[in-house]
Amino acid sequence: MSTNPTKKKVQSPINYEKLQELCLRAKSESNPLKHEDFMKEYPLLFVSSEHKEPRKRSSTLYSSRLSTANNKLPQVERPRSVSAYGWRRADQIQELILRNRLRGMANVGLKYPPFRDEEQVKRLSSLLLHFPKLLPQSLDPLVREKIATWISAERITERKGISLPREGGLYIILKGRVQETLKDSNTGEYTTNILRIGEVFGEMKEMAYPPKLSYPTYVGEKNSIVLRVTLNDLTRAKEMIKERQLHVHLQFIETSPLLKTFPLHIRQKLAMNIQWKEIPAKTKVLIEGEPIVHLSVIKEGRCKVTKSTTCLALEKVCIGEIGEGACIGELVIEGCEISPYTVISVAPLHVGQITVQCIRALAMQELLTSEQRYSINLPSEEILQKMYAEKQMNKQWNSLKKTIIDEVYKEKQGARTKSAFS
Repeated sequence: MSTNPTKKKVQSPINYEKLQELCLRAKSESNPLKHEDFMKEYPLLFVSSEHKEPRKRSSTLYSSRLSTANNKLPQVERPRSVSAYGWRRADQIQELILRNRLRGMANVGLKYPPFRDEEQVKRLSSLLLHFPKLLPQSLDPLVREKIATWISAERITERKGISLPREGGLYIILKGRVQETLKDSNTGEYTTNILRIGEVFGEMKEMAYPPKLSYPTYVGEKNSIVLRVTLNDLTRAKEMIKERQLHVHLQFIETSPLLKTFPLHIRQKLAMNIQWKEIPAKTKVLIEGEPIVHLSVIKEGRCKVTKSTTCLALEKVCIGEIGEGACIGELVIEGCEISPYTVISVAPLHVGQITVQCIRALAMQELLTSEQRYSINLPSEEILQKMYAEKQMNKQWNSLKKTIIDEVYKEKQGARTKSAFS
């Protein structure tokens, strides 16, 4: 690799007094250096010199992309430590992130090609939207429409070899009840009649898959039933519900082999609305929607998280995607990364609330085994605040120290720089 000896690398003189001051503040407990303060103080590390007016970018492609964006990116002066190419690439990446946010989550994680029959996709989408209880309310309408494509019978059969009925395109297991309000013509009083789901969705279908389903396949308490529903069943039910003005109270129940064919972020959203009754015996049974004040996850083994995906159904909870040989993933609550061995504080003071549905979501992904269990403890709020403060301080200092050292060593390496940190 040939180099040009005549071309000298331009370096900015470092203000070592300011650098030492920042390092002392970063180590200080009484007056810790915050990230915002560091970003303001960092430019002062370098002795100011004559600054040339930045050259205007003449790329028509780049300027046209910026002009078409809904929000123009702020034009920030390029630091001397960053090359022109790197600065331009950073702008492009930032714009890409902005564009993806504007588009929403509809196209993120799309793994399967669209279903070939567009008319059937439209019918299926409208039916899914007609039964809001089948899918969580927090789902974006565009995401709901994509689900109709992802769970088409043909795509699942091709990829996983699952034997599904060809008569429709939707394979769902439901549990719940259907109410019909009737008015007596003589007295004018209203009565509520709970119908068997079989009356609305057709006769009971034998569960061919999976062979061992933990839920009953018969009418049990409160007239609940579990059955398989196809597209034709939903079409017939939609007409009956509209004609008789029925009130539908249904819940989507997961079948693990089917849900495994979904993209991860769709599985997480669906899991929020699924009943999970296989609760370990030692677990305290929580009321639906009751906040867990304190939760600790007990599991032997090491944790390996390969990716994090946002869970929209519980906005402040993110369940990590698990790699091979890993145990349950990390929970990320308002930016606080917590391992399975850490006591998770979910006091409303600093992390918001998390409901029992989160336990279901983890169980849905088959991340829990019979040996794993949840235990709920209630330490004092004072201990929780102290733990949280110590963790934040250590995390902040380590981050700032690394930032200062990395940035300064990029500018100039030598004995003077090393002595500044001694």
